[in-house]
Amino acid sequence: MITRASRLVLVKTVITARPVHHMLVEAAPGWMLEEAAKCMRAFFWAGKKEANGGQCLVAWDSVCKPLRLGGLGIKNLRMQGLALRVRWEWLQRTDSSRPWKGLRMANDRQASEVLNSLATVQVGDGRQALFWKDRWLNGRTTEEVAPVVTALVTTRTRNRRSVQEALIDNGFVVVAQDVMEELLLEHEVAFGQGHSADLWNTHEAGTIYVTNFRLIFVSKATKSVVELGTIPLTAIEELKDVPSKGYQRLLPPERSMLEIRGHDTRVIVFIFKSENKHLKKMIDDLKKWIKPVHLEHIYAFSSKPPADMAMSSAMRLYKEYHRLFHKWFAQSPSTSFEARAHLQNKWWRVSEINSGYKLCESYPTQLIVPNSISDEDLFLAATYRMGGRFPAISWFDNGSGAVLARSSQPKIQYLRVRDELVSALRTPSIHHTDPQRKLYIVDVRDKISAVGNMAKGGGSELGSVYEDTEVCYSEVNNIHAMRTCFHGLRQYVNAYGSISSDGAPLHERDPISVWTQAPKSVVDISKLQTWLSHIQSILTGASYITAKITGESASVLVHCSDGWDRTSQLVSLSCLLLDPFYRTFSGFRALVEKDWLAFGHKFSARMGLPNKMAGEKPPKYELPWHAVGSIQSVKERSPIILQWLECIAHLLFMYPCAFEFSSKFLVDFMDAVLSCRFGNFLCDSERDREQADVASCLCIWKYLADLRASDNLHEHRNPLYDPQRHNGPIVPPPPALVPTLWSQFYLRWSCPVESHGGVGVQELVKLKIAAELIGEFECLPIDEIHPIGEKSIRVVGSNVKKL
Repeated sequence: MITRASRLVLVKTVITARPVHHMLVEAAPGWMLEEAAKCMRAFFWAGKKEANGGQCLVAWDSVCKPLRLGGLGIKNLRMQGLALRVRWEWLQRTDSSRPWKGLRMANDRQASEVLNSLATVQVGDGRQALFWKDRWLNGRTTEEVAPVVTALVTTRTRNRRSVQEALIDNGFVVVAQDVMEELLLEHEVAFGQGHSADLWNTHEAGTIYVTNFRLIFVSKATKSVVELGTIPLTAIEELKDVPSKGYQRLLPPERSMLEIRGHDTRVIVFIFKSENKHLKKMIDDLKKWIKPVHLEHIYAFSSKPPADMAMSSAMRLYKEYHRLFHKWFAQSPSTSFEARAHLQNKWWRVSEINSGYKLCESYPTQLIVPNSISDEDLFLAATYRMGGRFPAISWFDNGSGAVLARSSQPKIQYLRVRDELVSALRTPSIHHTDPQRKLYIVDVRDKISAVGNMAKGGGSELGSVYEDTEVCYSEVNNIHAMRTCFHGLRQYVNAYGSISSDGAPLHERDPISVWTQAPKSVVDISKLQTWLSHIQSILTGASYITAKITGESASVLVHCSDGWDRTSQLVSLSCLLLDPFYRTFSGFRALVEKDWLAFGHKFSARMGLPNKMAGEKPPKYELPWHAVGSIQSVKERSPIILQWLECIAHLLFMYPCAFEFSSKFLVDFMDAVLSCRFGNFLCDSERDREQADVASCLCIWKYLADLRASDNLHEHRNPLYDPQRHNGPIVPPPPALVPTLWSQFYLRWSCPVESHGGVGVQELVKLKIAAELIGEFECLPIDEIHPIGEKSIRVVGSNVKKL
């Protein structure tokens, strides 16, 4: 019978010898270490192959401690193997006399990390020190100093490239710059990265990079940016790293996830190994990066374009007013007085009562008002309305005198007070024999909501107070209903598209079941139908306003509660229907700058971005920043301008020859707004934009114009545009206002093929032009050679007619 003391000697010298011999060069799997430890425990305590718990007198971890720490000195196989592999790495790097010097070991990341944490490298000639892996930069590795650049280098190069080799002619700099220039925009700076991530939507492996502008996903296979997995930081609405119940059952074991929900309806899911600490840290930082505290933290302010002589927003508004008044406008007026000269007719005038934003902070400084109303009357009218947003004219017809005006709701204490400014909006009689024309007041809300606002100090006008006036309700829901409905639409599109964030193939999700009567299917379909009903209500309201102005030459006053959300939707869409100028590229810009920017749509609040406040000092530009108390409330977010663009896309589908721009232009415009790459749509009013100096940022209009200038058949141009075919107002009949989903915007991520509807219009037109040119050249005579003196020249198509 062998004593326990003898068994202890055998365990230390014999049983551990074989596994230790193997672990010199390769890490043993966990199950093997557990089996070896189990065998040693059984032999030591019971002298058998197996032992039960009662025979083990002391915890095995305590037994494996060194003698000086109270243990019996039995080797912990895992720690012993790690120590031996670290020593192997050390000898391989420091002792050139070893016979196995230069042989490549199996990649042991754990041993390398332990060695790197315990040793630093003092560079001599740079032949032994590894450029990418050793701590030769003041005790730090290149990966710690420049993680994004390191991620772009192959594993083979990182493991073998010495400092001397990397620094010859700055070769590593050239390689890094070439790769980074392909990925990053000007002034875009990378701050973090996550390796070994999979885009679950498409099961594509790659690397995640986070910059001061966007999150970029680079495919491991193609080394190119994956569009689906690349999203601007400001376009991220929600970020989750805790899987919901639906994802928990699909998530592979020992995997973590990152779910991103965007304002552009896409849902992106990345999965990665749970022990990937670098990626987890990047996610923690990303949660802060998507919530900027100050306006200057947005990418638009990191890029300062060269100063130009671009016209100010106030001058551009004056230019549009000149067009409405049919007046000549100087290209470069020297003063605002010169710009507003002659902006008056027998009915209307331009007032600068709001100069310095002293009357209404969310209105432009110049406003079109009735000629019969003095500036003193405007001060009084501002007291009648919420936020001082008194009725101002957005568009008028020079022929009939009909106007389209906008305002906020009246205050409850003035509902029975006759506002002379409202009365003055009524279309004037051109001849004294003309009958009095009616004034329509379109409250964009439903009647119940309008009455409910009385509890908040608001309400709606009383038709009995004003002569020949009719108050009607357009029944467009508020921003909160639109936000909730948008979330439902995003969920529906993601759940039933050919590409989904759950990573399941189409045949497994069986989208045909959507149209069955299953309770879940009915609920999901209702989300889409509810969204489309909101779009229809906006279209119907704008068509109604247009019909009243064109059919009756009546004037219309439009308002909701505050006058900057639903009012902007209906007024700008009505202008688009009334005036063919707004259906051109130049007109679209003028319309957006007038009815969305100048009249104070709250872009920052609706996108959840900070707003420049008076007296705020620009902070130092550093990342990451912490969003504490400065971020706009989530309850203020809403896809208001997206709905307006969707309405235009529907009109473009109905009237394909009426618009100079295409649906793709609207998609790219919306993406540019969400990206905050440009300064045009930052802040909540013109006053705030002036204080924030957004004019120093890149301009979205120049960017879009440069894209179009590169190609006469650019995808932003509508090849079917015929300005003579629709050179007047468009009044869509109600049955035509039943919309379908804007596939080019909403389906591009989940159903990319179907979102374009097969071959696009641009492609068809290009094919047609190509066919016509081929036909023209087939009719030309063959080339001939004509002598001139003693020389001959080749004349190609000498009688080619101009195409």
